[in-house]
Amino acid sequence: MNILREKISDEKFLRLVCKALRAGYAEQGKIVNANLIAIPQGSVLSPVLANIYLDKLDKYITNIKSNFDKGKKVSRNSEYHRISTKARRARMKGNTEE
Repeated sequence: MNILREKISDEKFLRLVCKALRAGYAEQGKIVNANLIAIPQGSVLSPVLANIYLDKLDKYITNIKSNFDKGKKVSRNSEYHRISTKARRARMKGNTEE
């Protein structure tokens, strides 16, 4: 709800979302009380709220990644470079002899 409040200022709408989340769901013909941790799968709100939450998560992870990427450029392993160059030359040599 706090994430929704960041972008939505309409308290009537936010109360409606809260009521929908607390409404519960039907399972095998019986009404089951709402789960305060998750939204029932198949709920109309489920994909909308998931997109809102995942958008915020995506921005958070992108920010962490950009902070993590700062610093020295990683140098290539010299042994790997030597072996890959040999392999590339061997492939090129093999193609010219055919």
